[in-house]
Amino acid sequence: MDTITPSWQRWYFRVAVVFWGFALCAMIAAMAWGLLQQPSAALLFTGVAGGCMGAMILWQAWVFPWFRAKDGPSEAADTPRQELRDLRFVIWLPIVSLAVIGLLLAVGEPALRYVMQGQWQWSAAMTLGFVLLGGLGPACLWCHWLARRVTRRFQQRTADMRLCFHCGYDLRGSPGPTCPECGGDRGAFTR
Repeated sequence: MDTITPSWQRWYFRVAVVFWGFALCAMIAAMAWGLLQQPSAALLFTGVAGGCMGAMILWQAWVFPWFRAKDGPSEAADTPRQELRDLRFVIWLPIVSLAVIGLLLAVGEPALRYVMQGQWQWSAAMTLGFVLLGGLGPACLWCHWLARRVTRRFQQRTADMRLCFHCGYDLRGSPGPTCPECGGDRGAFTR
């Protein structure tokens, strides 16, 4: 396999550290303002910390796979197909997490309060849960589009490296329409 220096590694981890640093500083500031009995400032810094953590999750779920796919298969995974499956999983993970959190907030929190207090009432958590569930449609469309683009980019880079997409075998010295190692079709991914 070709030895490549991934372009995303130069700046990806620096940006990730900056996001986590901002989130940590904001949480420390929120705790300090909370101890000084300033709830509005504590709430503001808690929101900033949550925003930084959300940005970090989006950064890891969407930016990382996009730049990682550009570099093609690595020796970290068994086959290029498995590595691409892992990249797709990372893309869809925040959407599944939002769906679970939205359902718990929209259904679980008011039901728990009903059991505890014996009365049903609308809550801010229930509103937030329905907002999260309502945003899943556009988010799913975005993830589907990104997963398709990442797939094409990764498969193209695999073809440029002349590797079998199915097993990772080096195809540079083997003519023919199939991979001599696994028998997989070289297809449109070979140039």
